[in-house]
Amino acid sequence: MDKLRAKAKARRREERVRAEREYKKDLARWFNDKFKEQGLKHRFKPNEISRAYRNLQREIAEEAVVTNSIITLYVMRRLHKFGALRLHRLAGEITVLVSDIGLDRRTLPQLEEALRNDAHLDYCDYWNKEAIPDVHGASAQRRNLLIASAQHTLPIQLTAIFYTLFPVGSISRKSVRMERITQNICGTVRRAIESGTIDAYRRELEGCGLKISMKGQFGSNKLSEEESDRLQRRIIA
Repeated sequence: MDKLRAKAKARRREERVRAEREYKKDLARWFNDKFKEQGLKHRFKPNEISRAYRNLQREIAEEAVVTNSIITLYVMRRLHKFGALRLHRLAGEITVLVSDIGLDRRTLPQLEEALRNDAHLDYCDYWNKEAIPDVHGASAQRRNLLIASAQHTLPIQLTAIFYTLFPVGSISRKSVRMERITQNICGTVRRAIESGTIDAYRRELEGCGLKISMKGQFGSNKLSEEESDRLQRRIIA
């Protein structure tokens, strides 16, 4: 029985390696064909393309998290009347969750499941169902990847909002307020990315003392030194 399990495990490993190899070849073929269409000569190797693509995905995911965070804070201030202090505390809660994801303490599917179970919220219901256009050009394609990544990573910000509004956690039925907030954030995120105006939202937040860089670093002149120290300890714990 152990030998059969070992053989099955080895077979599955070989299948994964084979699938990964074919994926890299297909990706390299696609890039090379695109270059050829533009009259450019370059022969990308499968491993080169795969490595570059993973780096791009990581970079876009980081940008998506920052974009979602900026829009979330903007929406909570402008449309849901969060005062400066609550806004800055929410920014801290988002930072803690981002840190947890980065340290593998939690995963995005876990946050999404918690939102469904505890908040009775399926945020995808509020995301614009309009298909992302199939466009040409590096900048347009990158924008589309950013939109897709923003949708995927949005449970971080929505979880932070939920536990800010409902510190105890699970609620017995849907919250109209959470639904309205989710709808506003989903719509504003996509519009901001499509119009390239995220920096305008970021600058507006500076008006209430919250400075956020596009690298995700933020500082607040509204939190006391004690609160800032406590938050920092939670982030790096």
